[in-house]
Amino acid sequence: MGIFLIGIAVSSCKKQRPQLPSNKSHVVDSATIKLRDFNKEVTLSEDSAIVLFLASQNLQFTKTESGIWYYFERQNNAKQKLEEKVVNFSYQMFSMNGTMLDLEENKTIDFEKKQIPTGLEEGLKLMQKGDIARFIIPSYLAFGAQGNEWVKPYTTLIFFVERH
Repeated sequence: MGIFLIGIAVSSCKKQRPQLPSNKSHVVDSATIKLRDFNKEVTLSEDSAIVLFLASQNLQFTKTESGIWYYFERQNNAKQKLEEKVVNFSYQMFSMNGTMLDLEENKTIDFEKKQIPTGLEEGLKLMQKGDIARFIIPSYLAFGAQGNEWVKPYTTLIFFVERH
């Protein structure tokens, strides 16, 4: 009887493997595949348009791993980058055809509050006080498929930014 109780005690200590809920599966449906393929096409098309646009510019832009392009018109050569959470900046936002879509002077944002598009936030993090830069931000790092009141869906944006 003692061996039986010890056997039960030992077997009850084993952890059970986690199980997927019955309404979840690893099967990828056709809508997901179509959406993924559509997003790949949009991204490739947008990237190609940016490369063509850059070919017409006399500036040497650099591309980040995430996909934004940047060029510093004026760069602070301080050795140490400051990791600021709150920054002040001004910007002009254009479409690729040159239409001005927005203008902000002395805007202050807190990086932790996600107040601006991801691509612009990434660009600001590359900058230091006093820097002036241009950013070309694909829609998937800007306003995406939704757009906003000034920006149509899937619009690549060009920002002229000055950090204060």
